[in-house]
Amino acid sequence: MEIGLDDDEFSKAQLKCFLPKDDHERSNNNLNTATQMINKQSRDVQKFCELGVVEDFWHMGLTTILKVFDTLSGKNKRINKFILSRQYANIRLDVYWFVAI
Repeated sequence: MEIGLDDDEFSKAQLKCFLPKDDHERSNNNLNTATQMINKQSRDVQKFCELGVVEDFWHMGLTTILKVFDTLSGKNKRINKFILSRQYANIRLDVYWFVAI
């Protein structure tokens, strides 16, 4: 379950524990919270690099990690939106056991 796709109070309460108040309010106004958080982190890393807090080597490493997070977030969203994704996984497992027997 990705925060942003499901509008449930439990996810919002959990997210509130880890984010500052202004970030939490901003994330509740967006449909895709994960992407918005990654974008904000990317801007923060860029700002730290410009201020000289983070060297270029570490900037590139952190940027690569954020790109991987964004890619995985997109893959997760596509899997969740696939028609009957959980049922497809269960059917595949049943077929595997049937063939194995």
